[in-house]
Amino acid sequence: MKILRYGFIQFKRMIKDIKVIGFMLIMPLVVITIINFAIKSGGGSTIMVDAAFNVQDNGEEGKQLLEELKIPTKSIFYKDKDKAVESLNKNDVVAVYEIPKNFSEKIKKGEKPEIKAYKKEIGNGTLPIEKSLNNNINKKVRENLLINKNIIKSKNELDNNSVKTVIENTKNVEEGAFLVLSLIINFIIFSANNVSSEILNFKKQNILKRAITTSNRGFEIIGGIYLGMILIQSFVYMSVYICGKFIVGYSFDNLAFILINTIVASIFSVSLGVFVTRLFQNESVVALAVNIVGISTTFLSLHSMGVMGLSMSKSPWILLNIGKFTPQYWIFDSIKNSSIFPNIFIVILMSLVLFTAGNIKVRDFATN
Repeated sequence: MKILRYGFIQFKRMIKDIKVIGFMLIMPLVVITIINFAIKSGGGSTIMVDAAFNVQDNGEEGKQLLEELKIPTKSIFYKDKDKAVESLNKNDVVAVYEIPKNFSEKIKKGEKPEIKAYKKEIGNGTLPIEKSLNNNINKKVRENLLINKNIIKSKNELDNNSVKTVIENTKNVEEGAFLVLSLIINFIIFSANNVSSEILNFKKQNILKRAITTSNRGFEIIGGIYLGMILIQSFVYMSVYICGKFIVGYSFDNLAFILINTIVASIFSVSLGVFVTRLFQNESVVALAVNIVGISTTFLSLHSMGVMGLSMSKSPWILLNIGKFTPQYWIFDSIKNSSIFPNIFIVILMSLVLFTAGNIKVRDFATN
């Protein structure tokens, strides 16, 4: 198909622009490095929202767990469930976690204890805490299980990398990979600015006009231009993800799945750039509009998902649900839960609406 050939021609042309490609590649890596350094230098504190802990444990493992997670003393209640739940009812905290009586006993047996959670609503920003709780409990269970089976003699052997463990059937994306992918998706959305710049430059140089007026079908040439933009974004930001491994440190599991989400995000970015360019036809105004859309949709999507402590129990219902109308919500959810369907179809449908609106009377736009 001609559209594919034109797409690869545009891809080869754009990849030769070292300044633009360099900025698209280096800027995300700088941000990822800074955020990763800030997280590590913060001592691994996991508290991003207010949560309380009711410790019923008869041993010391529960207390040690909270110390390792750097949970503030004011958030810990020892065998006082009523007071912990009272703080939840007063909206002082968004969740209460109960460490059971047999917590230490199960840990020492190499069994995973169950932590009860009390919340007023789903999606109230507790994901980081729950992930850290789960990871630390898994670590303790693994250590004691290996000691009980005489595979290791002490917990220090795990720290010295003398034992390798494999966790099978892990569905969710690693925390480090999710952080990097979330940043990449946002950079892709903001890349709609580059799309608008390309389109306006094509118009100034009469490239769009010639494409429309030549014997070739206009939609094939213009479609090839858009395809080239999608390919260049997908290529650059997948390269960022691969480079991010050496900064954050994560496995390369589900590369095909991640590539699909990157391509879908790029399709939306190009569609957004096309629509906003047709709407305003001024590069400065377009840049402002894209930034407003990018920032607001990112905030709303993270707020709705309860990621990074943005979604609090006092938030209005409409604010928690409006984020579901953003592409980031469905892409982040797809990444977090390793699910493709129906997420990508919803984002593609959003993209199709913007793309169609941006290409109404495209001949008039190209020739005037």
